[in-house]
Amino acid sequence: MCYKAKLNCHIFCRWRGSDNRIIHEVIDILAVFTVLDEHKLIEKLARYVAESPDTIPSTRFYEGDLITVTKLMEKMDVKFQDLMPS
Repeated sequence: MCYKAKLNCHIFCRWRGSDNRIIHEVIDILAVFTVLDEHKLIEKLARYVAESPDTIPSTRFYEGDLITVTKLMEKMDVKFQDLMPS
């Protein structure tokens, strides 16, 4: 089912060259979900389910890919810790 709604939502990517780009992207994603929640539209989002986990295609990660993802998550964790109040 396609659902069209007119939302007054002015969220756009303006952080592309910023040092804190990742943090701003996460904040933007949370803002989108906040707007969707305020307009009771979260239940309209598509849901993807599988009959069995065995039917879900696997993504193969190679050692280099996992190192990159791990380093990115570590950097995000440090930045989130800096944002948290003491």
